[in-house]
Amino acid sequence: ANRKERIRKNMESNIKFFPFIQFMLGFELAEAFAMIYIIGSGYTAAFLTALTASLGIISFASSALTGFITSNVSKRTIVVASLIIHTLGSISLALVPYSTIFVVLSQILPTIGVAGLAVSLCPFFYSSMEALGEDREVIKQKYSANDSFFSIVMAFSSLIGGALVVLFAHLRTGFESMGQHIVVILAATIDVFVTIGALFKTHKEAVETTIEDDDEETAAFRE
Repeated sequence: ANRKERIRKNMESNIKFFPFIQFMLGFELAEAFAMIYIIGSGYTAAFLTALTASLGIISFASSALTGFITSNVSKRTIVVASLIIHTLGSISLALVPYSTIFVVLSQILPTIGVAGLAVSLCPFFYSSMEALGEDREVIKQKYSANDSFFSIVMAFSSLIGGALVVLFAHLRTGFESMGQHIVVILAATIDVFVTIGALFKTHKEAVETTIEDDDEETAAFRE
């Protein structure tokens, strides 16, 4: 009974925290001006073009590697590792003015993180829901609702980020570039908090037995 209750609480925690992960991925405050911000920090458009061109290969390789290791590693482990990598990329973007290496990391790390989440996040959600004994159709509906939430957040995040930069520029003439930096730091801070939350609020998905299976095993034992 204790094991069953622990599994239930862990899986419910996974489901409750899932929208926060979706929020983090969709709430890209700096998306609208990231390239302008990097160029304004002293880097050339040619350099950024070459870097961006490599991201497709990196994304493909990351997805392939993640797909290969999923059979030996829990989806939760991949989700958390991907969130950490993505967050390190966000922090790197805030440090772009200080070194070229941060420019590279700010583009490569989020690409790797998103590729890992693309492979692991949906299975992680489904496994957690199935462990609670939810019907497949119910799972699809709840996942679709979360996906819609992600789309809404993503649609408004760039507008909010851009509006904040304009607000900072309006408050003080010539403050636009500092405003961009503040928004980038804010975005990285959100990533840090969500990633820390994932470390404590998500748990390894129950893949070996569901809660209903535990109920049946307990009943059989009592008989």
